[in-house]
Amino acid sequence: MINYRFLFALVIALFPVSASAQKMYWTDSVEGQVKRANLDGTEVEVLANETGVFDVAIDTIRGKLYWTRPLLGIIRRANLDGTQAETVFEDEASTLAIDGQGRVYFSADGRIRRSDPDFTNVELIVSTPLTSTNITIDPTGNKIYWNAIFGADDNAIVRANLDGSDPEAILTGLDE
Repeated sequence: MINYRFLFALVIALFPVSASAQKMYWTDSVEGQVKRANLDGTEVEVLANETGVFDVAIDTIRGKLYWTRPLLGIIRRANLDGTQAETVFEDEASTLAIDGQGRVYFSADGRIRRSDPDFTNVELIVSTPLTSTNITIDPTGNKIYWNAIFGADDNAIVRANLDGSDPEAILTGLDE
């Protein structure tokens, strides 16, 4: 019997402080855990035990870890060691990313929104009838990328400016 474990959102957090501070963070949806480890895979730590964890992102400016719980529609935040965990947003969120300024981008039901790090100034930047299941930020190019699911056989990678303007499909015809 094959045991499929779904690991989502591997994030590598590289800090200029020292090589020992460099960690990778991920969610384990089977175990319902947010975890981290050294880049060589040693010293795996469980930072949160919460049913329905899905995506994870790091705010390197403020030293914060964010994760989503889509079944509850919430975003949680903690220190990078998992302490002081709190719910910071409650209104549909499944995937998230953080730009170089610490602004949080999150998606649900074909909408991508962004907010300040304290979740004030939430604004809708992309709204389509399509489903978007993953988002990522290119901080150098000031672009947001997401996958758009048009139908069973027609999916695309789309990018836009960080404010959602000038969207363009850059890769089309992908199978899900």
